Amino acid sequence: MLVPDATMNIAKPQRLWAPLVAAVGLCFLVLASSVSAQNPEPAAPSVPLKHHPWATFSPGAWKCVRVVTETFDEDGSVANTGVTETTTTLKTIDAGGVTLEEEVAVWVAGKRLDPQTQTVWQGLFGQSMDQKVTVKNLPPAEVAIEGRAIPCNVRQYEITGPDGKRVELVTVYSNDGVAPFVLRRQSVITGTNGSGTSNNLDMDVDALDMPTSVDDRVQTAAHTRTVHRHAKGTTLTLAYTSDEVPGGVISHESKDLDKQGRLVRRSVLQLLAFGLKPEEEPEDDRGGLLPRRLRSARLRKTVRQPSE
Repeated sequence: MLVPDATMNIAKPQRLWAPLVAAVGLCFLVLASSVSAQNPEPAAPSVPLKHHPWATFSPGAWKCVRVVTETFDEDGSVANTGVTETTTTLKTIDAGGVTLEEEVAVWVAGKRLDPQTQTVWQGLFGQSMDQKVTVKNLPPAEVAIEGRAIPCNVRQYEITGPDGKRVELVTVYSNDGVAPFVLRRQSVITGTNGSGTSNNLDMDVDALDMPTSVDDRVQTAAHTRTVHRHAKGTTLTLAYTSDEVPGGVISHESKDLDKQGRLVRRSVLQLLAFGLKPEEEPEDDRGGLLPRRLRSARLRKTVRQPSE
């Protein structure tokens, strides 16, 4: 007579339970997948590209500006004059910002020093590479420009430094149908020094569709007023900007006042040239390439016609 094998009696229940355990595990996997689909990971904060002065252009777009700066002594006399010429080229655009190449030439005592080149990354929110951004939508509001009430979306950006000590709280009022789109920007920066004081920077568009001259042509621009209150005093900047120009700014005039209201510095920025595609390599009369420092004077910009 055959004696039943004890191991066989144990193995049979195991073979029966194995498919059930596998089925239950599969159900858990399906359920987890469904929950994940319903509750995805939080998306990275986004901002319309047109809110950044470089992000709507194609790589290769460039501009050249000259800045003349005067500093004053305690008697109110000009103590020093400096001149810089900066050529900025858009290299790449990614999901978070733009990469720019800047070539800066400086004149000292009437002599032009060799230009220095650096590559910088600018976030679409104005942040640097090592800063974190959180975004909050606020209730809509209106901005008054030239007696006209313009409805705006309002968003608040909190930009935090890598150590968590420097925090910039930015409130942006924007209307994507009215250039230059960001019509008011208010920033409060804390943690920049040990005194506990903050920097306040307020930018307002105070005039739309203003005429200004660019290379002997009339260009439509917005006029902006920026007041920066900081530890050393106040900086006031008046500027003409256009979304037709890479980088936005066509010209600006700026002055620095100390705590007592004394003028300590002033500067004027002028757009020399710009283009929407990479710079050409102009040749001199002998067929050779011109040195880089002479190109800006020879290059002519490419003008985008305003949309109808």
